[in-house]
Amino acid sequence: MSDLKVTLLHPTMIVGAPGLNNIERIVNVARVSPIIPLPGDGASTIQPVEAADVVQAVIACMNNSDTIGKTIVLAGHGAITYRQLIEICVDAAGLNCKVVNLPYPLVWLLSILTPLAPGIPTIGRDEVQRLLEDKDFDIEDMLKLLGVKPKTVEVGIRSAIENALKKSHNKSNG
Repeated sequence: MSDLKVTLLHPTMIVGAPGLNNIERIVNVARVSPIIPLPGDGASTIQPVEAADVVQAVIACMNNSDTIGKTIVLAGHGAITYRQLIEICVDAAGLNCKVVNLPYPLVWLLSILTPLAPGIPTIGRDEVQRLLEDKDFDIEDMLKLLGVKPKTVEVGIRSAIENALKKSHNKSNG
């Protein structure tokens, strides 16, 4: 047993920080493909959190000794479906791409072929499986213990894409 006084902050998928490529991968597929396949009905949920909300939570945690010994989930305000996630990303990037529901075995097979498709980010079979899992979290401790009210998932994703597009535009003009 350790005498360390710790708090574990457990963020969901973080959006809006450099090097976090989930949203960028969706946008990159939408740039080169008219469709993005989803296994099943695309109704599994996800609840990404914006990087700025994670930073705010870390600072709040350091200033609140009531958090010691707790595990606190950091997630966006309200879950959305994977279908909605992709549609928000495509719309925010100003692209024209449709989400297509396909049987899981077919999407799994397509994932094996992604390394062979130029311009398409690879997706692992384990990632396809995770698209079928619900990720809907209780953020009560984030709200009450840390006093952090995270942005809605849609606002966080749109902000992340806008920032990424600005950086990309500045690099190409710089």
